[in-house]
Amino acid sequence: MKIKKFLKLALVAAFAATVIGCDDDVAQPVANNNADITLIPPAAVYTMTNDPGANAIREYRRAATGELAFVKDYPTGASGSGDNLNGASGSLIHVHGTNRFFNVNAGSNSVTFMSLGGDGALTAMSTANSGGTRPISVTTFGTTVYVLNAGDPINNIPANISGLELVGTQLVPIAGSTQALSVANPNPAQIAFHPAGTVLVVTERDSNRITTFVMNGNVAGPPKAQVSSAITPSGFDYTALGTMITAGATNGAAGSASVSSHIV
Repeated sequence: MKIKKFLKLALVAAFAATVIGCDDDVAQPVANNNADITLIPPAAVYTMTNDPGANAIREYRRAATGELAFVKDYPTGASGSGDNLNGASGSLIHVHGTNRFFNVNAGSNSVTFMSLGGDGALTAMSTANSGGTRPISVTTFGTTVYVLNAGDPINNIPANISGLELVGTQLVPIAGSTQALSVANPNPAQIAFHPAGTVLVVTERDSNRITTFVMNGNVAGPPKAQVSSAITPSGFDYTALGTMITAGATNGAAGSASVSSHIV
């Protein structure tokens, strides 16, 4: 899948989304109409503790003063890594149009599906192996879930992507879904489906590439890497028309961050 480059702009400031507020996450598309469930509009802010002892999703509500007030921690049933997850985006997502939350557990190499209740509480429904080492980002399309594993360059463990299918309330590994990235350890930043659900996209910071995987049903095809027009491509999102907007960290140089657009 070839990515067409269109536009590059200078940024006054850049940021990395390591936590989410709900509303919704990164333009997560929906392939089913969820007619059999009652949708619950999220009314709180949720973030992930990434606690190495017991990872949890933390709920905040707006107080009468306008400040965010802590409500409760909801255990994922797995362990975090206790760090910033390489500054990745998409470690915790809410899937638009559903009651589903997904998060990575980097300390236990797993991903958790959590369900949103009418009172705003989250319940862990299923936790499954991420198919690799150090998961840092997760994405969904319909009932298909893909995880980006950063790997471990110190121990020569490569990065990869791997898929799971949500069957009822259980996450089940997808046979043949694990794929390598463009190089063994490119310091990846984020994985996300294109809004059409036909392509998976991964940004790779150290290789300065955007790698795509064409979907065959729920199985990702082999990687195809393209040089990014944004230096050090990091977090990204899609417009309503499906254009990919990518932040470029420019190796962390002050005042040099950029943003570029691509058609996938």
